[in-house]
Amino acid sequence: MYLKLLAYIFGLFFLMVSCKHKHYEKNKIDNAQKTYILAKNDTFQLIRNNVPYQIKGAVGNEKMELIKELGGNSIRTYTLENADAILKKADSLQISVTLGIWLQHIDYFDYSDKLQKERKLRQIKRFVLRYKNSPALLMWCIGNEFQMSRNPNIEAWKFVNEISKMIHEIDPNHPTTTAIAGYPRKHLPIINLYCNDLDLLSFNKFGEIKSIQEKMQHPIWGYNGPYLLSELGSTGFWDSYLENKWGMPTEEYDLEKALCIKKLFTEYRLEPKIIGSYIFYWGQKQEYTPTWLNLFGKNGEQTAMLEEVYFQWSGKRFENSLPIITKLQFTEKNLYYSHLKPETTYELSFEILNDSKQKLNFEIELLPESRMKKDIHGVELKPESIPFEYTLLQNKIIFKTPQREGKMRLFLFVKNEFNAISSANIAFYIVK
Repeated sequence: MYLKLLAYIFGLFFLMVSCKHKHYEKNKIDNAQKTYILAKNDTFQLIRNNVPYQIKGAVGNEKMELIKELGGNSIRTYTLENADAILKKADSLQISVTLGIWLQHIDYFDYSDKLQKERKLRQIKRFVLRYKNSPALLMWCIGNEFQMSRNPNIEAWKFVNEISKMIHEIDPNHPTTTAIAGYPRKHLPIINLYCNDLDLLSFNKFGEIKSIQEKMQHPIWGYNGPYLLSELGSTGFWDSYLENKWGMPTEEYDLEKALCIKKLFTEYRLEPKIIGSYIFYWGQKQEYTPTWLNLFGKNGEQTAMLEEVYFQWSGKRFENSLPIITKLQFTEKNLYYSHLKPETTYELSFEILNDSKQKLNFEIELLPESRMKKDIHGVELKPESIPFEYTLLQNKIIFKTPQREGKMRLFLFVKNEFNAISSANIAFYIVK
């Protein structure tokens, strides 16, 4: 009882502090060049070019024409790299840009070092002066998960606020935000107290948004302002409930991923404090597996998640149906949680929905379990394929395990003639 009372008082204090300097407009203003957040009771509306603007965006700057074609209206970058070309192309397509200002992780930057921060601030200032008048610019995002899963570094959050103040002095026409992983309980009170110059908070959220919904309804940490979902995606590989007994997460089927995207859009649109979202990831890259969070195949093929995003943006679906793998499992069910032997033959069965009755092309690949290795630019590297023997039959894969031991995944890819693809994988552990 006393703890709840203290939390309530604590929350009221942060609410007063955090709302003191927000740049919300109470009434519509006549300035076509200004992007701002209009506050009315407990609802918020982003206003751009003097009209309400709901962000229907994607993370990344690839395939911008397709974003426009499928009904999207915005992109989000993580850095200022190639910002000239990105802003110019976005403007030609009438797509807005949330421009990212990269902040180094607290392990690699001393946010208590005054000289380091001054140099960084001067560098950012040059870019703000350069891009503030771009017609494609929507807002500035200061940092992305640069304090992920750690106790809050107060000096770092103070620096975020310092950057925001500098931006508002130079560019009063565009909001500022910062992107945070999930809903970090330890960080929110600090952000409320020391980052009160930010116009809104952005969250990278995968799988479920219930935790954010609950906090919006009961903002005990004081924040009662607008939200942006800066990354929105299907269930992540880091969710512990997906792990098997060897610590290998089970990747969901394409239909499950698409249904998750549908649920996310449905739920967040019921929240008047959320001004939009950026879907993750608009492209194709290795992130634990080469298929987990991507909306495209490795050659740009369409996926079930991409079709769901298209439907959420436009109310339309692709003209031609996609092939969908609905099952991939060992024929002997007792093998599911068993160790496999090296150089031994096993059988998998699979099922595919193919409503278009198109001819299908198959590809099978065996990869070692990812160790999240990255190159010098921080890009995760895909593991090298493992050579192995297999035979593809009607709804069956008969394969021989390689001699090497270790955790592995067998991937099945199926593609039709309309450049649509579906994938599934099964994880196992080979031991002698």
